[in-house]
Amino acid sequence: MLVIIAGFFSLSQGSITLAPILLVIGYLILIPISLMVKDGSVAEQSADKEISE
Repeated sequence: MLVIIAGFFSLSQGSITLAPILLVIGYLILIPISLMVKDGSVAEQSADKEISE
């Protein structure tokens, strides 16, 4: 999230190089990774509950 905020701040300052790089990293790399990690941990917890029952 901080990368995206830094990208928008950089964009507001007139950066045409750093801002797009930060925004692409944030939206296309970090957000999908964070969603996969979050989904994976939830799936593992539910699988553990089924095994213990």
